[in-house]
Amino acid sequence: MKQLADSFILAVALALWLFIIPAVSGGEPEGFVVCSWYADTPEDQGKWVGQTASGEPYDVTTFTAAHRSLPFGTRVLLVADDGSSVAVRCNDRGPFVKGREYDLTPAAFERLAPLKKGLVKTKATILYQPEKSIYHRKGRRK
Repeated sequence: MKQLADSFILAVALALWLFIIPAVSGGEPEGFVVCSWYADTPEDQGKWVGQTASGEPYDVTTFTAAHRSLPFGTRVLLVADDGSSVAVRCNDRGPFVKGREYDLTPAAFERLAPLKKGLVKTKATILYQPEKSIYHRKGRRK
């Protein structure tokens, strides 16, 4: 039964990604991008650690991501080669390693691959992008 539910969720996510989202929002897939995950140390999993560039606390249990230039609040659908997917909200800056496009929280990364894998290649589609960032420069909500 669980496998049937997982298959249904995957089918809905793929249908959204391939047909509905591009038709409604004009969202074009960015192509294949490399994602990594980030936390200060492995012991930080499950804890609130520090602050993101947006001013929010960094929470490893949320589905959020760091991107170098997307406005804070942008929502992105990431779909791995094996069909696993996760929708994340950009609330931090990074990654600062050449060849990587998104740094994900451990919770978000584990939806795509085991943490020990470290990197995963995905297709990225912007689901929602605010016209302006929902944060001031100093990381405070407007």
